[in-house]
Amino acid sequence: MLGISTRQQAVANWLLTGARTEDDRAYQAIEIARSAKGMRRIADKSKDAYLDEKSRALSAACKELQSELNIVSD
Repeated sequence: MLGISTRQQAVANWLLTGARTEDDRAYQAIEIARSAKGMRRIADKSKDAYLDEKSRALSAACKELQSELNIVSD
């Protein structure tokens, strides 16, 4: 698994099975990848993309809610 030790793999499996939601599992997987040797840059980009996607989804939901409630933002 990404060139990590057996102990790191066991911890990774424990973290992933202990995650409550799909978002938790995705975030934990990204954090595990960040800890693997040689994967930091790739994982950072993945994490940024994941957070950007969540930010865009939240922004769209807020705009939709504002529209539903007829709220005008500055």
